[in-house]
Amino acid sequence: MSKLWLAVGVLLFAYAVEIGQYYNLVHHLGLRGNRLAEIVIGMGFTWTDMLAYMLGAICVYILESKRSINTLS
Repeated sequence: MSKLWLAVGVLLFAYAVEIGQYYNLVHHLGLRGNRLAEIVIGMGFTWTDMLAYMLGAICVYILESKRSINTLS
């Protein structure tokens, strides 16, 4: 799997979790009060998290791309 597709896949997964928080997924699944579910799924949506996930994916992709170039030379 290419580094780009892996980074995009992880980013989409993070976005899916965050969107689940936006729509209060824990409540809709009947898991409110279940501490483990609240930690794993999360309870609060923020746009700054979405930005942080995007910037993190970009940084990791760039660093991994540079690392693979350095190991080839």
